[in-house]
Amino acid sequence: MKVVYASRTGNVEKFVNKLGITDLLKIETGDEEVEDEFVLFTYNDGEGDIPEVVKKFLDNNAFLCVGAFTSGNALNHPYTYNQAAEKIKELYDVEILGRFDSDGDEDDVDDALNALGL
Repeated sequence: MKVVYASRTGNVEKFVNKLGITDLLKIETGDEEVEDEFVLFTYNDGEGDIPEVVKKFLDNNAFLCVGAFTSGNALNHPYTYNQAAEKIKELYDVEILGRFDSDGDEDDVDDALNALGL
């Protein structure tokens, strides 16, 4: 399964690298296109918002997205922690497969691998 991800501070990229998946696409501008189904990994922006580059990407590719994972920061943003997940689900009808804090821990990696069927 292709993994598409957006990472601003490096946390999501670190998490994705822990999965050992080689079929990766990093969202840089939002203009990227995919031809096959994918799973999205993204961070939260601002007050639990979907990052603009991710919105732009999903506007053109959400019909191929089979699920999403979001990274947040529970310590610094407890009230908006991983709220982008709910917004992705609502706006793009994408199933939320998981949420993790910062770059995740071993349990988060195991959960993600299980959700991906790996």
